[in-house]
Amino acid sequence: MGGGKADLSDSISAVYAFYAGLDRRDYDLVLDVIAPNAVWERHDGRFEGRAAISAVLDGRPANVLTAHMVFNPTVEMHDEKSAVVRFSLFVLAGDTNESPPTGKAHQVRQCEDRVSLIDGRWLITHRSSSLSFNIEG
Repeated sequence: MGGGKADLSDSISAVYAFYAGLDRRDYDLVLDVIAPNAVWERHDGRFEGRAAISAVLDGRPANVLTAHMVFNPTVEMHDEKSAVVRFSLFVLAGDTNESPPTGKAHQVRQCEDRVSLIDGRWLITHRSSSLSFNIEG
């Protein structure tokens, strides 16, 4: 995630890194791509700052596997140091207690991440989403 002039690939890279870390349970990576005072608005509340977001991550059930697929991303640049990334998110979820674990389609969400160039790195400053639909089966 380079510094300098903002472009599509740089500003969206924090979004991809967030989900890569989330799905691998690499919470250090997740926390590395969010701003210290970031806000994450979720279905279960509003969480502000890395400590609060870290607590949410640590509270994820150990047996739950996820795969988050970002698609149809667009970036609206506000200036050279801030942008809004909008995208659709397809979520698969599975259970490690099953052998072998079987992922099932879970949800499609419409997401908006605000990102800012801070100390030469693109960081997520605000995350929100709305449910498009739940998927059964």
